[in-house]
Amino acid sequence: MVKPDVNIFFNKSHYYPGETVKGYVLVEFEKDTRAKSLKIGWGGLLSRRCGRGEVKTSINELPLKETVVWEAENNWNKIPAGEYEYPFRFKLASTAPPTFWTRPCDIQYHVIVKLEKPLWIFNTTHKKEFKVLKGLRLSVETDESDTESERCPNAPPRYDEIDGCSVREPLPPNYEP
Repeated sequence: MVKPDVNIFFNKSHYYPGETVKGYVLVEFEKDTRAKSLKIGWGGLLSRRCGRGEVKTSINELPLKETVVWEAENNWNKIPAGEYEYPFRFKLASTAPPTFWTRPCDIQYHVIVKLEKPLWIFNTTHKKEFKVLKGLRLSVETDESDTESERCPNAPPRYDEIDGCSVREPLPPNYEP
């Protein structure tokens, strides 16, 4: 059985909560392939390791969602050989937590391409992770001690006015700026 060649591409290297994730999936079939459906899915996953086990749950802000991009009229249809491009786009919740890697807990986001065959044991799944970074919320409230002449209304915020920014937060492994 020949598996399709699947590549997942994103329009950006990382995203922030509330942004729209865009990209496309490129699927290449070397020969005609019998299938039930081809689906593109996306979601967030929280993994917690307790003792020897691992518990995986969907993140409430981005549960696994799927879109069918090709579906057979019956279980015996074939996807003709060739190269196919399927675009995708979805919006992250504004409350989505950032991607995070630690020993007891991971938060990951991914796009999944699933080729469902008539016999489920031959299903093929490809997954690619994308990063969600913590957004900075800027507060530009003026201090009562400031006067209009001392502070320009369009001046960038002072460091002590940046909420949620910490230079002591550890960077995740394999961090790519």
